[in-house]
Amino acid sequence: MRAQEHRMRYSPGWLILFGILVLLPTIAVPVLAAQSDPEVADTSQNVSTPHYIYDPKTGGLIGYGTTPSPEEQEIIDQIRGPGYSPFPAPTPLAMNMAPEQPVYANGAPVKITISLSNAIADSFTLSDFPPDLEISIRPDGWNKGIVRTLLHGNAGRVLEAHTTTWTTLTWDQRNDQQVQVNPGVYYLTARANFNQDITPDSTNVLNSNPGFINARSEVIVQYPQGAMTGTLYPNISVTDGEVTATLDSLELSGNRGTVNMTVHAPKPAEGSLSAPGFSQVTAEYYIDNGTAQDFPDYSSLYTGNGVHHVKWQLAPVPCDARKIHIAVTKFDPYRGHWNFTVDCADILYCTVDNNTPFFRQTMLDTLPVKKPATIQPTPLPVILAVAALGCVGTRGIIRKIRYNYAEKDQ
Repeated sequence: MRAQEHRMRYSPGWLILFGILVLLPTIAVPVLAAQSDPEVADTSQNVSTPHYIYDPKTGGLIGYGTTPSPEEQEIIDQIRGPGYSPFPAPTPLAMNMAPEQPVYANGAPVKITISLSNAIADSFTLSDFPPDLEISIRPDGWNKGIVRTLLHGNAGRVLEAHTTTWTTLTWDQRNDQQVQVNPGVYYLTARANFNQDITPDSTNVLNSNPGFINARSEVIVQYPQGAMTGTLYPNISVTDGEVTATLDSLELSGNRGTVNMTVHAPKPAEGSLSAPGFSQVTAEYYIDNGTAQDFPDYSSLYTGNGVHHVKWQLAPVPCDARKIHIAVTKFDPYRGHWNFTVDCADILYCTVDNNTPFFRQTMLDTLPVKKPATIQPTPLPVILAVAALGCVGTRGIIRKIRYNYAEKDQ
């Protein structure tokens, strides 16, 4: 009984203090041990600072960033598979190309900068530098419409580890026949041949070695009179056979234009194995009475229920254009004629050089007014001469008739 009374004399505060003093060391020790476990965190590297991440099994570079926590890595492995890193590895050899400015005045030399960067420890030997440069009116395809080819230099160059080299090429806006090209969008394609200098310590060997690397860009040769900028909403529909095409809008700028069209065609048959959408679209356009031009590029999106959204890219439209004509002959497998004519009168602004805007009417006011052709009166002497000839001819016919009647009477 006394023992029981003795135990009851401890107040709740003493019991709480006793629990803290006894249990705290047992809780803290495992936490400190986890922080010092070398298998969980590498103390030689700050995991919160972006760094190269290597595959622990192969030693290959798999990414760049901060090391995921064990919990994050577990989730990543479940989604992407073991060894995946959410940070893409840098490209071992990269080539970039861009003109010094996106738009050039007609006839101005176009300066194009090309750079090659080496992101790994191996070096690369470039057998031809500067690289070849093709200039075309379409971005790709078997018929790119190449207007000029600038051949590469014959001097090789070594690109050491973790270095970048660059060069600047100049295009005089002439084609291979040394004739000034027409205004519009021109696509640039550069190609360089390389050979990776592999060593026993190489950890990232390119699949194609030796090989080549490409870079693409584009440049605009502006019209001397500038290019239209603004949007037209013609909302014109044309039906041929089972297909109805509606020209929704034309978006024009100093850099390029976009044609937006909605096409209604029969829905694919139920159970059809063919992919929905148009496999090919054939169209061309021309401005006023000019020559027909191909659209540099197009895309088609099928949204279901027989509805397609077709988008074409076209070159800048000159500021003094009056009408744009669009002719479509195929929404594969449907063939026909879907022709549209759009009046440009609603365009109020144009741009010149590098997108400097001005009122379109200001330029139109400077153009000579085309007067309708008039019929000039014929000079009086000519009229009298023709009349005299007519009279002579008439008298001769009358004499002939009288002569014939006289012979009958005899």
